[in-house]
Amino acid sequence: MAAITDIHVVAPKETHRYTMIFFHGRDDDPAQFRESVLESETSAPKRELPDLFPSMKWVFPASRTRESVRFKETMVQWFDMWSVENPSEREEIQKEGLRESVSAILALIHQEAKMVPLERIFLGGISQGCATAILALLCGGMKLGGFVGLCSWMPLRAKIMDIASKQQHGRSSLPTSKRLRELLDIERQDPEGNDNNALDTPIFLSHSVNDEVVMVQNGRLLRDCLETLGMKVTWREYEDGGHWIYEPEDENIRNGIDDIKEFVDMHS
Repeated sequence: MAAITDIHVVAPKETHRYTMIFFHGRDDDPAQFRESVLESETSAPKRELPDLFPSMKWVFPASRTRESVRFKETMVQWFDMWSVENPSEREEIQKEGLRESVSAILALIHQEAKMVPLERIFLGGISQGCATAILALLCGGMKLGGFVGLCSWMPLRAKIMDIASKQQHGRSSLPTSKRLRELLDIERQDPEGNDNNALDTPIFLSHSVNDEVVMVQNGRLLRDCLETLGMKVTWREYEDGGHWIYEPEDENIRNGIDDIKEFVDMHS
């Protein structure tokens, strides 16, 4: 298993009690992404994320470069894919990167759990980073403090919906996490854990209708898939905001960071 070697950590301003592990999107500049996230502000009176959560450590892993089958070049991506517009197209080229990245994310979570309990670890990301992280959550079987996902989709959605359907109709007694690990050929890293616990992790998802990178319909399908699995999802849909956190021009209007703060406060 290849570990994530490029990780930037932002220490908490107060005693470390919580950790947020947050993943960038495909073809992002990891350093620029990190700065943009940390500089995101609430509505007036404006406050940035490190000030909102002074006891939270921020962990920003960076993906290595991978060959793009479609574009015949290397690019920063957690897994290769044929089309962001249609994430289910050519799924066979996704599995190698998903297997490697999901395994590395699970190892990172277990490492962080040596410092704070699992219930104080939040996982999240944007776009492909979110897609990879949500699959890691489901494969790991661990209940975390929460999950924060932006502008994303559910990878291998049809296969996951099939797993959910078989469980609902009593045709499978295997937990979701075990079935997904078998699908990706991932070894279990926590032999003492309960494979059903991940489904109790609270989820926050947001998406803008005018997102031209990942269509909002893909975000809605992600929401529906998680709810079909039995997860509790907080869904925020905005009219504008593009492929990013919702930041209206009027600083007095409630924005995406306000919604994220409310969710994290509720589960921390």
